[in-house]
Amino acid sequence: MNKLNMIILAASILNVAHAEGYSTYEEPTQELEVDFLDCNGDYTLEQRKTLQETDCAIQYEIGDTGPAGGTVFYLVSGSNGTHGMESSPVETGMFSWGCLDTDIKGTGNKGIGEGKGNFNVLIAKGCSPIAKAVQEHCVNGFNDWYLGSRDEIELMLNTTSLPTPDAGHDYYWTSSQYDGFYPLWVEENAHVIHLEYTEMSLHIWKGHAYNTLPIRNF
Repeated sequence: MNKLNMIILAASILNVAHAEGYSTYEEPTQELEVDFLDCNGDYTLEQRKTLQETDCAIQYEIGDTGPAGGTVFYLVSGSNGTHGMESSPVETGMFSWGCLDTDIKGTGNKGIGEGKGNFNVLIAKGCSPIAKAVQEHCVNGFNDWYLGSRDEIELMLNTTSLPTPDAGHDYYWTSSQYDGFYPLWVEENAHVIHLEYTEMSLHIWKGHAYNTLPIRNF
């Protein structure tokens, strides 16, 4: 880390007395220390959290280990691999989706890039145990995880290597509430993705307890 000590002088550093034809100089009164990133890979946690916004941004590929130690499963088009999504290397544990008998408006979005919006609505409502578990999720010092949408979790599962699911642990919750034609199902169901057969996008009763892998943007 290079440090450039920039001297901030007092407002009266240089007083030019035009009439008298002389200048007066006063000693510096404050020192400001400015940090410059070396791009040498030796970063603090706080630097790693914002690294992708700097000139030292790492160019990732699908399947790489991401900034928080998860698996990169999506890259933003045109970002040259510097921005995308990674899955957490650690599951949340078993929780229900919650919010039973309630249509949570604004959580029916299923596409890539829409999971965080669903998640923010769930957190604001305060009725989803799985969303609360994701909100409290912290891995390798990173705590900005969210519950992915149906399409995000499906894409993640097609990229991330997972063990063969055990009985009773064969689905991951998504942040996408069912948004079909049957009002009762909207209130009672949310989308899950089967761990082994990821093309099986189902909507299941919100009261069931299932696991998930949180995701984050970088």
